[in-house]
Amino acid sequence: MEGEPAAETLSERSESKHAGRRVIWNLDFHHRGTETLRYSNLFSASVSLWFIHNLMAAHPLNTGTVPLLVYDGNCGFCARSVQFILRYERRHDLRFVPRDSELGKDLRRRFHLEAVESMLWIADGKAETESGAVLNAAKYVGGIWALLGGIGSIVPPPLRNWAYRLIARNRRRLSSGMKSCFVPTLEQRARFLS
Repeated sequence: MEGEPAAETLSERSESKHAGRRVIWNLDFHHRGTETLRYSNLFSASVSLWFIHNLMAAHPLNTGTVPLLVYDGNCGFCARSVQFILRYERRHDLRFVPRDSELGKDLRRRFHLEAVESMLWIADGKAETESGAVLNAAKYVGGIWALLGGIGSIVPPPLRNWAYRLIARNRRRLSSGMKSCFVPTLEQRARFLS
């Protein structure tokens, strides 16, 4: 390119056969020191491999490192629980997924929990339901809540889940007096997946 130093952009091109089609690999070195490896063939436009890798790694179904909280997006009590987590969390990496969204349905299908209507905590390739999800959320928030979550883990699961179901059955009544509308910040909004 005219007017630009030759050191700023260098492109190498190589061709190979892949599945009977001509494949072109472009390795571009940009002036900021980043590398982009692009794959293209006769049937598709050039797509950056780092983009595909990052897209796949960022998809919630493909990662076990970022915890997910699947909640009832139509429930005021659940929405207040999400607000509570956002207000007091220390890590800021939890992602929130409404239960009835496409992603929420996909996650429930993946873990064979389509019939389960409780909150789900998904982390490290495992899904926790009912009180297990609540205790994991409390541990995630940290501080005194993590301590309470640890103490709650001592209670036998059938008893914890009975208490969870009691609150879940009455959650709409419990949230009927809540009139405030939560408006997440731009940073928080990016953590809500659908």
